[in-house]
Amino acid sequence: MVDTGFIACRWRHLDAMADIRTETQRMHEKMQPEHFPSFGEHTAGEHTATRNRMSLEIGPYLLRLPLLPRSRIAFGIESGGALKAYALCRIGAMAVRPGMPRLRQCALDDIAVHPDHRRRGYGLRLLRAVREEMARRGIIRLTAEVWGWNEASAALFTRAGFLPQCTSYALDDAAETPPARVSA
Repeated sequence: MVDTGFIACRWRHLDAMADIRTETQRMHEKMQPEHFPSFGEHTAGEHTATRNRMSLEIGPYLLRLPLLPRSRIAFGIESGGALKAYALCRIGAMAVRPGMPRLRQCALDDIAVHPDHRRRGYGLRLLRAVREEMARRGIIRLTAEVWGWNEASAALFTRAGFLPQCTSYALDDAAETPPARVSA
């Protein structure tokens, strides 16, 4: 068992979360360059721009406004004073299928374990802790989407008790390579 602590992430965790997300993005770029066109070595400026974008995407999950219900929450696993993994959760009411009653559920918008700390149980511990926290809040349904090529994430969710519900398909005509020009 790894020495971990389940926490609600705060603003002080933003830099660590952005670092984890940036490193995960770079790893995904190397694994699947066709899905992530920015594959390649990043200049310092590009790395900073990516990290800033990640911070802007994570920020809404850290907001705490009085008198407003929180629909976005960030949780993490901290060990040795450092953030090892985080999950971005979005709480809302949705029908599982059209015509069915709406249920309060939690969508895991993002879960990431720092690449240096993978395969050590942090992801599974985080998913189990999020599940317990959501049950404590009266939310019994958790959902997540995983890229079809991301077998490691699919295996993690399966180990945590998630069951596949549907397959999503996308067509991105803009990603196709334009025909080569022929010069006369």
